[in-house]
Amino acid sequence: MKNRIRASMALLIGSFVPLGVAACALLAQPAADQGPGTLKIRAALVQADLSVKPLPKVALIIRAADGAAGTPGLAPPAPWRVTTDLDGRAEVSLPAGQYVLGVEKPISVGGTIYTWTVPVALAAGGSVAVELSNDNAQTAEDVQARQSARVSPEAVLFQQLRTGVVTVEGEIGHGSGFIVDERGLLLTNQHVIAKSKHVNVLFDARRKVRAAVLAEDVEKDLAVLYVNLTASPDYKVLKLAKDQPNAPAVVVGERALAIGSPLGQEKTLTSGTVSKVSGKVILSDVNINPGNSGGPLVNTLGEVIGVNTFGLQGRSGPGISGTILISEAEALIESARSRMASAPAPSADSLPVLPEDSFPLEALKKALGAEKLNLKAYQKKEGSFDLEMLTPVSKYYQAEGAKLRAAQAKKKRQKGKVEDPTYDPLEGLRQWAQYVGEYKPVVHIVARPQAGMTKGSWVGLFAGAAAGVGPQALPLRFKFKTDFSEMKLLRNGVEVPPLIRQKVPMIADLKYGLTKFEDVTFAGFYTYPPEAFQPPSGPSETVELHLFNETDPNNPKILKLDTRLLKRVWDDFAPYRAVKAP
Repeated sequence: MKNRIRASMALLIGSFVPLGVAACALLAQPAADQGPGTLKIRAALVQADLSVKPLPKVALIIRAADGAAGTPGLAPPAPWRVTTDLDGRAEVSLPAGQYVLGVEKPISVGGTIYTWTVPVALAAGGSVAVELSNDNAQTAEDVQARQSARVSPEAVLFQQLRTGVVTVEGEIGHGSGFIVDERGLLLTNQHVIAKSKHVNVLFDARRKVRAAVLAEDVEKDLAVLYVNLTASPDYKVLKLAKDQPNAPAVVVGERALAIGSPLGQEKTLTSGTVSKVSGKVILSDVNINPGNSGGPLVNTLGEVIGVNTFGLQGRSGPGISGTILISEAEALIESARSRMASAPAPSADSLPVLPEDSFPLEALKKALGAEKLNLKAYQKKEGSFDLEMLTPVSKYYQAEGAKLRAAQAKKKRQKGKVEDPTYDPLEGLRQWAQYVGEYKPVVHIVARPQAGMTKGSWVGLFAGAAAGVGPQALPLRFKFKTDFSEMKLLRNGVEVPPLIRQKVPMIADLKYGLTKFEDVTFAGFYTYPPEAFQPPSGPSETVELHLFNETDPNNPKILKLDTRLLKRVWDDFAPYRAVKAP
């Protein structure tokens, strides 16, 4: 009996085991409307050359579509976040449903911003592949990225360092300089400020202050100036490169850039490669022009490696440039620092600067076309000086006077029968000089020392004539009658500060037969605003020019500028005033 019971139980158990296994297997299988699906994603862009650029390490966000997922009455599920691998691929398992695929942050590639909003329908147990590409992206221009892509590393350094570079105005030359001490020390070339009683520094086109010379080294052609930096709150002290063990401050082949004010322009950038370090000088192909002298040569670390000094032009190229190693200036800078304690702080008062605009092209045309210009109306003799007033009108007439006179003669010959002449003498105004500011709305006063025969030549000339020898047999020697020192323009007894004061060398080296003229002097070239030349409104008003010479600096020659001369100058600016009038 027991055996039969055991057999029956075994049979019963044996019959239930396959059923249990089958039931478990059935429960493990997902139902048709339940279970996860697989979303396979690839993010890549097709470039202009048709190459494919994967988008690695991009954070993707997958959100349930509105009303398409989640349990009724409950908040929608939180977004899923997944990151692409180095090939721009990602894979994620999600419950069946409707989704929206996008990126966590917009992606910028090649100056374009990409975003995606891609709908995805995922079935239970299914697999869906989605590509994020150019075709299904929303795009916008990435202005900042485009600008960054166009800016070189040199340009970035230029923006960082430019407030540490200044323009230096001496009376005989002008150049550049740079700030080397936060207390107001500037380094420049000595020849920029040599023989100058007045030295000015421009931080930019609007801010100019007086500078004091603290230290000079003529042999090394270096000078240290002292200015009041409160006039330029955004100043920057430039870091000077120093030789380190096994790491020289300058390496042949490295990139370098120069910042300066060449050819009358404010703070320009040129760059090149260091080609040689010879003794105390760096040679490079960085373009150095007049006005760059005294400015810094900077390496790609933003450190000053030298003081730009000269450029040697080649026959068919820019030639080479010479820069004094910055180590040569260390002792001079320390000497200037020691003198600062006893030197009075320079004034922070702003000095007048050149106007930022130029004489308008149409206004200049109008002034030049109004009449035939008489250049003698701008000239005057006073004692031993020849004086001349230069306005934009008279300057251009002197440069292009022959063309203007020829055009006026042709117009007179045609008697007005041709309304649109084929030859325009003012076409030359469309040259670069007009746009780089050569014709500023200012007046230049030029004071040139006169030349004449020496007393001995006059005595010999009369003696020879009396003896019947004839002047051609006598030696004739010439010299300058005086030497210019400075000038002052006074209106009603008050000095009008010049915008620029310059002294231009006049060198005579003439030997012809018995005639000999070997001498040197300076001409004054001062720049003033046109308002200083407005004709007086009554007899009590005066406009005077005081001319000082080197041999008698305390007793100037005083010239009262007559109304006719002042009116001539003032009228030249009538078209300009009309254009500028509100």
